[in-house]
Amino acid sequence: MDDLPLLTLSIKLFNIHYTSFVLIHQLLWLPCYNARMLRVYPSRFARLQGRTYVGVKRHAMQEYHLIQKQNPKRHTYILSSYFRRGKKKQKIFLDQFWEHLDQKNRVDGLRRVKLFMAALDVLQNTRFDPEVRPDPERRHQILYRFAGKTSDGTVFYVQVKANMKTGRKYFMSVFPILDK
Repeated sequence: MDDLPLLTLSIKLFNIHYTSFVLIHQLLWLPCYNARMLRVYPSRFARLQGRTYVGVKRHAMQEYHLIQKQNPKRHTYILSSYFRRGKKKQKIFLDQFWEHLDQKNRVDGLRRVKLFMAALDVLQNTRFDPEVRPDPERRHQILYRFAGKTSDGTVFYVQVKANMKTGRKYFMSVFPILDK
């Protein structure tokens, strides 16, 4: 985060628009901190179609309920290829994504919910190393950020929160970086 004061100074000097600042701030997560390139997983799903938040969320909830029916327990989860203990895949719980989505405005929520199926595909199938950072607010949590690309060319990030005390992992957010 040493680059942030310099970034805000350049925003004031060059009068950069706020959305550009958000994009630059998201790009700070890129692996320039790790001296390796972040690999993007090509998802087989395209973005969900629709123009209204309600319509797209309804379609995403139908897919969510199909996953929910497969789970014998109360909390809905998927199994991840990246997170493993031996040969056994670990669970990523999906409940907190909907709570996080409800906190966003409709336009941002529409952007994110369109990527729901592609995000689940990335979480289930990728074995590429994500960006890993400790949560700045809570020391016992770690944030994982996986990169993915939809079949129609949208590059996005999927964020997973891991609680180190309990060992549980939660699908928190998905958001596009580059739209095609």
